[in-house]
Amino acid sequence: MPNPHRILAIDPSSTNFGYVILDTTGVALHKGVLQPKGLPHELLLQIHELIKQLCKDWEIDEVAMEKLGYNFAWDTGILKVVFTEVEKTVKQLDLPFYEYAVQTIYAFFKIDRKNKDKKKAVAEGVIAIWDGFDKVKRDITDAAAVGIVHWRKKYG
Repeated sequence: MPNPHRILAIDPSSTNFGYVILDTTGVALHKGVLQPKGLPHELLLQIHELIKQLCKDWEIDEVAMEKLGYNFAWDTGILKVVFTEVEKTVKQLDLPFYEYAVQTIYAFFKIDRKNKDKKKAVAEGVIAIWDGFDKVKRDITDAAAVGIVHWRKKYG
């Protein structure tokens, strides 16, 4: 059997940039959070370098990221620039790039629109699938949710 593909799943942010690496068998291999510091151009360089390094070190085959929703107040300014930087970096690496709207993630985990703490509900959904994610930051569980949705839709 050939080696499974590796997926880099990202929860984009300018403050806590969560990521998870998983394979197409559904195993989480690595996880982390980058907390970029400095001026906007330094932040973008840190994100660019992180993605390049992760893709090289882990031999990433594709990237999945939470799509920015235009109905959210936080979808302005620097976050749009962060998203564009991720997309540009992935394109430079010539890797397939997939986006998942937050509503798709909520639907996958069967989270009610009226739920007041959707981040907690997403985290609980991730923990139900992957052991060991109960002690990680929410930015990592958000990235894991993107990875799980991508894995299940494409390979699962």
